[in-house]
Amino acid sequence: MTPSRRPARPRRLRIYRVVVGLLDAILGLAARRDYRIPPLPRTGPLLVAPNHVSMVDPIAVAMAVVRAGRIPRFVITAEVMDLPVVGPVLRYFDHVALDRTRPLDPAVLEPVRRSLRDGECVVFYPEGAISKDAGYRPGRALPGLGRLSIELGVPVLPVAQWGAQHVVGRGQLAWLGRPPRRARVTVRGLALIQPPAEPAGALNSRRLVNEVMAQITADLERHLPDAPISRRS
Repeated sequence: MTPSRRPARPRRLRIYRVVVGLLDAILGLAARRDYRIPPLPRTGPLLVAPNHVSMVDPIAVAMAVVRAGRIPRFVITAEVMDLPVVGPVLRYFDHVALDRTRPLDPAVLEPVRRSLRDGECVVFYPEGAISKDAGYRPGRALPGLGRLSIELGVPVLPVAQWGAQHVVGRGQLAWLGRPPRRARVTVRGLALIQPPAEPAGALNSRRLVNEVMAQITADLERHLPDAPISRRS
């Protein structure tokens, strides 16, 4: 895929970096952060695919991607993008609205396609929502990520993250403990997945997202052997 060019907005990019840095500093009050995404290609479309454990984990993912050399555009539900104050801010920074009320409509992914054709680095949560598993084990991924990758020839970077759920999430929160403590938030970039040179049908799309989630789950199990994620009941 040959990315199109959009007008450069260096001032907006600088503001984005400042805002992400400030949010990450606030997160740092409640968590020790360990960001390990290796340097990313400076240009060209890229899909970043993290597991989802908390409403604040996008802060950690954004900071990790910025440190790795790219400005991430998050795929966010249209309901959030339509909120007053929040929505205009997200749109100002070119995040991408996705209408999840039309899951069977092929056109629902068109806003993401446009961003990728513009050469953007797009963060697309494969699960589509925060994990509903009691132990935050990665859930079943939706095929949209695989379809986009194969259809447009865009590589996918699986990202394994953990710990933000102990800042904002279900169950015991570290900062509310006795005594209060800081959580540990980790974000790790895994092996880049190149899309197959095959049609972007349902089966191939499912295979690709399954590979993404398998990488993430294996990494979490390897680095967190005592966490509930490491075993199924």
